[in-house]
Amino acid sequence: RQESGIAFLQETHVAAGIVGAMLSIIHPEVYEAHLLVLLEMHRMRNCLADPEFTKAVFEDWQSPFSAFAIIANRETEFHRDNKGRPMLPDVLSMYGSYQRGRLEIPLLGARFVYNPGTNVVFPGYMMEHGASKTDGERVCIASLLR
Repeated sequence: RQESGIAFLQETHVAAGIVGAMLSIIHPEVYEAHLLVLLEMHRMRNCLADPEFTKAVFEDWQSPFSAFAIIANRETEFHRDNKGRPMLPDVLSMYGSYQRGRLEIPLLGARFVYNPGTNVVFPGYMMEHGASKTDGERVCIASLLR
């Protein structure tokens, strides 16, 4: 299981770096603060249960985000991202081969195109949102600040 997690980080490190760069432009203070947290976690890795595994994770962790979730091939009803933090941005990144994807945020009274290559940045903990069903393969990687 640990090996598959490391492999996933290696396969997605470019995308994670791009998402981190987006955060550095949109909210540089949050970007800097979370990089400091990750650096401190790396420095203190010997205090964790498996310091060697933690070291391996940090070698491939390319994002200032401290957590992520993967949602594949499903409609998501309106919800809030309770794994994130209030007032901090989440980034939803879309991948796959599908069309007619839509993201709705009722508070804004808005529906957005949500197709492959789309990245949406908003406080998902604060704003209820949902994604429509699509035809084809869809994967969302939600990058979260915890």
